[in-house]
Amino acid sequence: MDWWIGLLLLVLAVAAGGGYWLYRVKTAGPDDDEYLRFHCPHCKRRLRYRARQKGHSGMCPRCGGALTFPLVPEE
Repeated sequence: MDWWIGLLLLVLAVAAGGGYWLYRVKTAGPDDDEYLRFHCPHCKRRLRYRARQKGHSGMCPRCGGALTFPLVPEE
């Protein structure tokens, strides 16, 4: 009879994980996947950033230089 409890807990855990995954898939907006690109003004490394980061400040992962994500991406 104890194995039924273990099986029930396993099924509940899988159902909860699946429900969370579905929630994340359904609530992801289109902007979550849109990336823009530009070059670091200090070291010229090509960087990508999310569209929602336009105009915000950041730091280059290579050189550590301060930068502002451009409003218009480079072509």
